Amino acid sequence: MAARTDAQADVWSAPVPTRPSISAGGLVARIVVIGLLVALVIGLPLSGSPDLQHHVTLAAIFAIVGISMNILVGYAGQISLGQQGFVGMGALVAANLVNTELNAADPFTFGLCLAAAVGLGAATAFVLGIVALRISGLYLALVTLVFGVVVADSVFSIEALNGHSTGVRAIRPEALADEGHFYLFCLAFVAVMVYIDWSFTRTKAGRAANALRENELAAQAFATGLVDECHLFLAPVVVGGGTRSLPDGVHLGLVLLDERRFGNGMVYLRYRATPRSP
Repeated sequence: MAARTDAQADVWSAPVPTRPSISAGGLVARIVVIGLLVALVIGLPLSGSPDLQHHVTLAAIFAIVGISMNILVGYAGQISLGQQGFVGMGALVAANLVNTELNAADPFTFGLCLAAAVGLGAATAFVLGIVALRISGLYLALVTLVFGVVVADSVFSIEALNGHSTGVRAIRPEALADEGHFYLFCLAFVAVMVYIDWSFTRTKAGRAANALRENELAAQAFATGLVDECHLFLAPVVVGGGTRSLPDGVHLGLVLLDERRFGNGMVYLRYRATPRSP
């Protein structure tokens, strides 16, 4: 944290990070690593057997599921055990919409089934989010776990939707009939999800999620304006890690009210805190 020592300082602000320069050797090393990753992720599966392509396609699909969990589990630090319920709901509606028995689905129907799967999954998550809005930790894990179990034992057991317990036959469009082409299609979705996940951290909601992970109680108190003053002790000691003194993602106006320096190098700072928009 950067703090001004002038007692008449206006508003605290974080220092602007500078991007370190990359040497020519480092740039070449990055290009080589990226090339090897591309060859491994794209070249190897496409040159392999259809069975290998089928398995890497499943890996790409589960990677999408894992990335979707990263926002709640990774950024916000909350536990969700019902992700399979959202995935199953989307898969169920997509398979039934694209079900054409023996004929391949046309591109429009295939696109419609994808949109419907995303929409139903989002709607289900929204409803569950309303229920779980004020809980966290183990209670959130319990609610999501119950949701996954209930969905599996009720919706997924409806004979008219699950093909009478034998599964629903869904044939991909001709353009995606080849396992290699379908793998590239799924890999493109993985890239889109990675970009959305990366972009989320730079939004106001992403910063709020990080704040919840670091210190949920402090983040809520700062965000709602319950904190009038911040009293900080800065120690001249370098440590390898720890908890932030101020929660990440919360924007505050900090006016320095008092400053005291001690003989051992420690500094006491007293700020008046006022929430402000980013």
